[in-house]
Amino acid sequence: MTQAIYCSNREGLVLATDSLMLRETDGGRVERLTARRIFALGPRAVVLTAGAAVGTEMAAQLAQWLQPRRLEEFGDLLSLSRDFLAESYARHLRAGHSRRSAAGTDRHLYFILAGYEGCQPLPYAAVLLESEGGELPFKESRLGRVFTLPRRMVQEGHITRQIAEGAGLRELATSCRLALEHAAERNPEAIGGPFHVAMITERGVEFLDE
Repeated sequence: MTQAIYCSNREGLVLATDSLMLRETDGGRVERLTARRIFALGPRAVVLTAGAAVGTEMAAQLAQWLQPRRLEEFGDLLSLSRDFLAESYARHLRAGHSRRSAAGTDRHLYFILAGYEGCQPLPYAAVLLESEGGELPFKESRLGRVFTLPRRMVQEGHITRQIAEGAGLRELATSCRLALEHAAERNPEAIGGPFHVAMITERGVEFLDE
């Protein structure tokens, strides 16, 4: 399953993920592929997808649709993204793409929409959209300062302490990348690079892997 980390401080926010994707072929063989899972949606917003492989295609299509609009208001971007992703997933389900993959994640789909909101004292926001078992509408949750998918409470506690101790945003980004690298070393069959890390500040989106 996708490994994803989100965290934020007063400087901005970080999203990080691995890129390994497992896909079952018609002959029952499991293919190891890589896929990008973080996409810029606008000047100061990104989307991260996890779970079902179709999420990567949906997120890429959402980015292609939204980027030319250069939306600045996170609320507007969230509303449009929510509707776009729900409609896309509904079409996917109606087409009968419901067979579970070897990794067991075909019917579990997650998106994290994150960006600069401008509201004080916490100007950065992230929202989780999730569908378990192909259910719609998406269940929606606003995230706190630290979140991992799947949930890893020890890792979340470590990042929370870093934030409390005043760690800068780039230091947090480095910690997120290292956490993914260590997870891949422990479980190379399920987690793999390249690892993609995005930072959002008031100035905009920066991908550290590029």
